Amino acid sequence: MENTKNLLNSTHRFFFGLILLIWAEVGVAHSAFISFYRLEHTPQELTLVVSLAQATVVTQFNKKEGAPPFQHLSGEEQKQKLVFYLQSHIHLYNVNSRRANHRLDLKLKHVDIGQHETTVVFEIEKPPKMLEGMQVTIDAFANGANHHNIVHIIKMGQKKRLILSNKNQFQAVL
Repeated sequence: MENTKNLLNSTHRFFFGLILLIWAEVGVAHSAFISFYRLEHTPQELTLVVSLAQATVVTQFNKKEGAPPFQHLSGEEQKQKLVFYLQSHIHLYNVNSRRANHRLDLKLKHVDIGQHETTVVFEIEKPPKMLEGMQVTIDAFANGANHHNIVHIIKMGQKKRLILSNKNQFQAVL
């Protein structure tokens, strides 16, 4: 009887912990103070997937006086404005290139502006063979109070995470 009771308590704790873990992941995905960037390197290509809380995007673009509210723009105007902003604030430098500090170009693949989350996918043109030593600077949405950009690097199944914030001027070297 006592073993059954302990097993039930352990099971309840496990499922409660699992629910909290899932809830925390969903909650972070929609936080206006955190943006996620996933740099995926395969033998064929290098892509950058940007995941933003819609609140982050709307707040950023509604700060400018005289501009129409972001949510009143057409879908195509929203996409163009967001892509231009991201391309202006994401800087990936191949410091291993013969041309010192060669900035890598971001070619748009896909934009999905959702109700709660926005996803933008870029292909990195002429990617380096090695990511080690690449400088990553992402100061998008950096003017928000205590904003952090989390960069996940996935290369051949290996994962690494960078946290870009005011503390490191939103830049790091892989």
